[in-house]
Amino acid sequence: MRQPEPRWRKNRKAWVCRINGRLYTLARGRENKQEAWQILRRILAETGKESRMKRDTILFNQLSKLFLEWCEREKEPSTYAWYKYLVESFCEFLKGKRARDVIPQDLNDWFASQDFGAGTRSRAIAAISRVLNWGVKNKIIRENPIRGMERPTKPRREVYVNAEQRQQILDCYRETDPFRDFLFAMEQAGCRPSEIAEVTSKNAMLDRGLWVIYKHKTKNQTQGKARVIYLSDAMVELTRRLLDHVPPETPLFRNRKGEPWTRNAIRCRMRRVRAKLKIPGLVAYLYRHGFITQALEKGISDALVAELAGHADTSTIHRFYSHLSENAKLLRQAANKVVA
Repeated sequence: MRQPEPRWRKNRKAWVCRINGRLYTLARGRENKQEAWQILRRILAETGKESRMKRDTILFNQLSKLFLEWCEREKEPSTYAWYKYLVESFCEFLKGKRARDVIPQDLNDWFASQDFGAGTRSRAIAAISRVLNWGVKNKIIRENPIRGMERPTKPRREVYVNAEQRQQILDCYRETDPFRDFLFAMEQAGCRPSEIAEVTSKNAMLDRGLWVIYKHKTKNQTQGKARVIYLSDAMVELTRRLLDHVPPETPLFRNRKGEPWTRNAIRCRMRRVRAKLKIPGLVAYLYRHGFITQALEKGISDALVAELAGHADTSTIHRFYSHLSENAKLLRQAANKVVA
């Protein structure tokens, strides 16, 4: 039994839905899909015929489709994109299995077919569990069949890309390859790869040497405060050059086809370089780790590093990064004592 949903009728120029043989006009205007969803829910509640699929018969890919539609309406674009990437990948692997029949081994087999590190596996389990919990909450399925599945421990952030490795990675790409600009931005700005991929002319304030991003990962933790990225002089020049070649309010960093860099495209690029240079665990995020670690090793205070990195406070610095520089100093002092 299909879940009722708004469908666009070009001849009526309206969103419609057929329920028990009757065609309802929900909202006019293509831009009013969210309003159509609200009206549809009210109609279903009033008629007492909420046509949810029978419990325990819905396929996981059908449940995922409903979840992603909800996520697209209710969540930030970056959050939706991350769920979409993981959930659709799992759906493609899982094929036509019922949601109630998903077991932890299905996820482990999926991981074996992918190049996921421990951190990504942990987030993937959380994402698939989120879909199933959403189904339970909305009374589409009875229970989450992978509830309690053990998640891998995320590795401590002890690995980062050093200056020599960054140069080796850069040398893998020709001077004309636009991905070189993306790599340079990761090295210079120290922000998340997703932030670089999404920055537009609207975010650039070059007179002040800033990128200001209003929708970002830590928006809730920072009480809605904008994410400010402080640019080096070289990054100001790069941003100015890119602004001359892209339409207004579109992503600055684009591939050869003029399309924005997607999470998967960045991941594939780094995977090829990782295999070529044999750098263990190389992913784009390690550039950010390198930026933060170098800042700490150069004696920049935790508070300033946290602000540069866009953290809500210094707790993440203390938990994951401070030990990198502190341990290095202590061990060097110990080494000097041994040979003194």
